[in-house]
Amino acid sequence: MGAFQVRSAFLRKVGRKYTAVLKYRDGEKVRQRTRVLKAKTRSDAMRELEAFRAEFEGSGPPVEVQAHVRSYIASLDVEASTRTVYSYLLGYYEGLGLVGDLSPSKVRNWMDGLTTRGLSSSTVLKAYRLLKQALDKAVGDGLIDSNPCNSVKPPRNVRKPPNALDARGRSRLLHLLEDMEPSPFRFAVYIALCTGMRRGEICALRWDDIDLDRCEIHVGQSMGIARGGAYQKPPKTLSSIRTIPIPSLLLEQLRTPNNGPYVLGDRPYSPARLTKEWQSFARTFGIKGHDGICTFHDLRHTYATMAIAGGADIRSVASILGHSSVAMTLDVYAAPDEDAKRRAADLIGIELEKGSTPKDAPL
Repeated sequence: MGAFQVRSAFLRKVGRKYTAVLKYRDGEKVRQRTRVLKAKTRSDAMRELEAFRAEFEGSGPPVEVQAHVRSYIASLDVEASTRTVYSYLLGYYEGLGLVGDLSPSKVRNWMDGLTTRGLSSSTVLKAYRLLKQALDKAVGDGLIDSNPCNSVKPPRNVRKPPNALDARGRSRLLHLLEDMEPSPFRFAVYIALCTGMRRGEICALRWDDIDLDRCEIHVGQSMGIARGGAYQKPPKTLSSIRTIPIPSLLLEQLRTPNNGPYVLGDRPYSPARLTKEWQSFARTFGIKGHDGICTFHDLRHTYATMAIAGGADIRSVASILGHSSVAMTLDVYAAPDEDAKRRAADLIGIELEKGSTPKDAPL
């Protein structure tokens, strides 16, 4: 006798397709497993049903979805920061039941439940993608015959407009920075606002990466966050390895370096610490974009929006930000700028007036 005792086994026919159905006891519950068969005739279907039953009764104990996803994450060769994100998502699979009992309708209800709990569309999409990948492995391992996620439309990622600072907000932030004593935090904010660099890239920035004569910053390292703390790593993508021109405002700040090898001190700065310092600063002084208090990453949005609104070449902005696609720069980071829209409307008015003729002029 195997690990399972099947209580009943029978065939179900829908159209021309046969499905084998097994019912078994799991503790106090009666569960079922199904498999769509290849058989064309009932006699062939019965043989496949018996083979399915024998295979099932000789299999191991049923696997919970959450446990399977945990095992899948452990098998991956990914960056520590990615593994941390995946581990955080693990909690969302609690209560999904057994891998073998998961159906498309259960996956849909699960996603609806995450949305009802207030999770963002991007978080629900990440959880769905990880589940789908883990279930693909379950199919490959023979735990299930097909992936129920294949029959479920993935949630749509509703992207919010970047919460960039407008001209008044940028001016106020600069005044606040001018009044502050020199510190790694102050330095980091200046760099983010003047270059659009990512938080991890700023934390890993060394003085050796800066050429003051050529007014350039070379981005070649970043800092990630894992459960063991911060760690140094290559930048996000190959296009993230780049050279950024230094504007005059930042150049003034860079001409008074500290004594450490890193721009923010004698060792790489913690991205988590920088985030906490910014959150406290932004809440204290009310640093807001159009959608509330700004995050540190919103300074990157602000740089992109400011550059594009000021007429900078889109390809150059994409290169400075480390994007491989110009479309990403426009779609993700360039929030509508009200002043820029007004200037565009004024330009259209001027051009229309140029082409107009007096009412009494012959046509």
